[in-house]
Amino acid sequence: MRVRLTKEKQRELIERSRSKAGISWSKFGALLNFNAHYLSHELRDGLRTLPIPIYKQLCAIADENYDDHIVEILPSNWGQKEGGKRSGGGKPKRAKILSEKSENLAEIIGVVLGDGHLEESHKLGHYAVKISGGLDDLEYLADFVAPLFRKLFGKQMKSLRFKKAKGVMFYIYDKNIVCTMEHYGLKPGNKKNNNARIPEWILSKDEYLRACLRGLFDTDGTVFPKSANSKIPQLELTSKIEGVQETFRRGLLQLGFMPSKWSKSVSPKCGLYAREQVMAFRRRIGFHNPKHERRFEKILSKK
Repeated sequence: MRVRLTKEKQRELIERSRSKAGISWSKFGALLNFNAHYLSHELRDGLRTLPIPIYKQLCAIADENYDDHIVEILPSNWGQKEGGKRSGGGKPKRAKILSEKSENLAEIIGVVLGDGHLEESHKLGHYAVKISGGLDDLEYLADFVAPLFRKLFGKQMKSLRFKKAKGVMFYIYDKNIVCTMEHYGLKPGNKKNNNARIPEWILSKDEYLRACLRGLFDTDGTVFPKSANSKIPQLELTSKIEGVQETFRRGLLQLGFMPSKWSKSVSPKCGLYAREQVMAFRRRIGFHNPKHERRFEKILSKK
């Protein structure tokens, strides 16, 4: 099946994804297994429709969802266009729940609440989990998050590195994984609009809560030296999502920590600043993102 966008949106999607990848047309064509001229002219100019796998890959590279701009879904058999349209919709098949409640699942939910999101379109049969980060998060995403996904769900994530944007994204297209994460409290779409939050089942058990807070801090947290004493590390989480703000602070209080109130700045922050609180966080919750642990050790080892 193929996707028809407006010519303007198809051009925008292709140009945005190439810009995000930061590579030439020839290399971009090779990445998508297309002739560079065909990609940069016929597809870019909207003279040809996009195969659904290529459309999904372009959206993944651009880190944008263009489903709202789809004009038509065309079947592989062009003579049965209307039948193809009908086959794209309808009631989705029942999904499988791939995991039970666990600390690993709680940690993955924390990661998605931080730097990830879910995408879902029954019309297209499009289901995706995407987790983004800076180049300094590559080690964490490749060596911890992707293997944890494989352990939980039995599926391997793919990755894209954006040279121009100096970032990386790990993603997977799988209906059962998306529906499993929905089942356990996450919603597809914009997390701010959905007012995403730590699910109550995680808040009900300290083991789950510690794992979730670790995943959330590993993705959206910062370790930095105290301004008055550079030998003391401090911890902050940044989030503009009210649900995350409320449940993150509530979770820390529940575990016996004394976090600050959320700042009212453009980028709201909540932190642990007393040395004993910071050391307790490291001991009881810790980090799986190596950049945080390295930063922590560097601050402590200052002379």
